[in-house]
Amino acid sequence: MAKPRLVTVSSTVHSVVTLRLSLCLGTLLNPPKMRNTLRTKMLATLLSLIIASPAAAAANTGVPAYEVQAPNGKHSILIGSMHVPHSRLLQPSPRVLDQARVLVIEHTTADEKPDLTFAPEVRAALAEGRDVRALWAEFVTDSDLSKIRGRLACNPATSVSLETLQALLKLRSARMMSMLAAVPCSPRPDVSRDEFLETAAAARQLAVKTLESQAEVERRRQALGERVYAAALKAELSSNMDAAYTRLTEALNKGDFDTVAAMAAESLGGAAESSEYHRIMVKERNRA
Repeated sequence: MAKPRLVTVSSTVHSVVTLRLSLCLGTLLNPPKMRNTLRTKMLATLLSLIIASPAAAAANTGVPAYEVQAPNGKHSILIGSMHVPHSRLLQPSPRVLDQARVLVIEHTTADEKPDLTFAPEVRAALAEGRDVRALWAEFVTDSDLSKIRGRLACNPATSVSLETLQALLKLRSARMMSMLAAVPCSPRPDVSRDEFLETAAAARQLAVKTLESQAEVERRRQALGERVYAAALKAELSSNMDAAYTRLTEALNKGDFDTVAAMAAESLGGAAESSEYHRIMVKERNRA
């Protein structure tokens, strides 16, 4: 297989106004990967084409992507993505799919079933008539909850009640809370790059394939130690998330995937957590 080369895909103004909250962990920052010749890392989108990639647009208006040529001469375009919408993130032109054979995405969240199981200590307390949080949630303050609610309230579609957040502090995993804590303040009705491309594919009656089932992804998530999700939540609560998304979208817009990878590691709160996450969610998934 020929070495992937960086190309530019024409960008366009956001034109779809529906919003889907599509999240992963609280760590939304991951560059592309490949499985054999056609494999993506978490949060990457792969466009498998049967002809050469589209012509590049002007350098300051394009969406960077990798062009991959298989041994049989067929071309693919690998576009870095993230599951949440942001007004600063440039979108590729829908025409990138005009001559495509298939749109390949990481996985769909359509059949996702969040784990809403209470932590054992919470269940025991409730049996005794006591109201407590899960042990992992002891560090979360009322100010933290207000911060999360404020960011989610930027858009009515993502607004949640205080009672909902308090209930999430009773779950056996910090993952759901980490997901919400990582949602950017996005007052405009933007769509994620994932949804943008899936909408363009549907308009062209283009097949959409996934690299993993939701069940496969969930098994990976459950293999992570609980401390990884708690550490990610701590990092989100102590960070300026608006500034982080500005930096992230600028990196994606420029094709600076080294910065994207560095931010992915930083978002997990520590070297041990980052190493565990990378091993389970990247390396082992590549070998699957």
